[in-house]
Amino acid sequence: AAYASVTLRHQFQVMDAAGKVVADSGAVTSGSTKTSYKVKPELEGDKAYTWRARAVYDGHYGPWSDSASFVTPELKAYIRGSEVFDPLTDGTTAGTIVGSATFLPGEGIRLNSSTSYVAYQLPENLQAGQFSMMVTGIDEGSPGDKAKVMSMQEGTGDIITNDYRFTVEMRGRDYETPGVITFRIITGDANVPGRIHTSPRFLPNPGMSDNNWYFFKASWANGWARVEVRQDNEQGRLIWVWQLATDGHPYRPVPHRIYLGSPVGRSGPAAATIPGMIVKNVWVSANPRPTFPSVR
Repeated sequence: AAYASVTLRHQFQVMDAAGKVVADSGAVTSGSTKTSYKVKPELEGDKAYTWRARAVYDGHYGPWSDSASFVTPELKAYIRGSEVFDPLTDGTTAGTIVGSATFLPGEGIRLNSSTSYVAYQLPENLQAGQFSMMVTGIDEGSPGDKAKVMSMQEGTGDIITNDYRFTVEMRGRDYETPGVITFRIITGDANVPGRIHTSPRFLPNPGMSDNNWYFFKASWANGWARVEVRQDNEQGRLIWVWQLATDGHPYRPVPHRIYLGSPVGRSGPAAATIPGMIVKNVWVSANPRPTFPSVR
């Protein structure tokens, strides 16, 4: 008897502990010696999953294999290219701590003074993406005036006059409108007024409490920049948002430095980091924000 040779494809599925399918490959072309599938979206760290596979030929599906179980490795902080992943809840950071800071187990890192910050230098600049994180310990009673929650710049010069400044502020108790959020982005030349873009400085106070967690997200691309703030988590109630048009010059700092808080610039310590703020779950990337390790 003669047998025809056929080329099979394969389908893979990954299920969480409750049996819900969290990743499905569809029909994957078989390799010459083995067939593999890179799971997307990324799975949570330190979690139990199962997987199974079946053959696919000409729109017909074979039976599923028996399911096999595995546990994902715990996700660790990293800087890769133009991406930063830094939970900050395990007492470590991928960044560099400057000044006084305290790790709070399971909670994050507390920046203890206006001159404290965490710096990340990207090996590759990020011209379009997001910088997002969770923050607590801030409200209109926080010390400072034009105090910074998060910031970016080119190199290590004065951040206030930097050609690629991007700063997100929550005005402190020493400013005329405490608690107001504002941001500024400069796209390439701080000496050219048309390259300086600032959100309105007198938008309503969102009424934050230093007992709550807040999600801060700065995002940008050529032609626009946006900052949003949500209460409790990434899907929480939107309490502040503003998007503005930029001049069409790309945001391309080289080297690209990211900060939790901010270094001290010519405006002095009162316009640097908000003292006492606690930060966790930092993400910088052109890719969607991943799921961070669960904490209390």
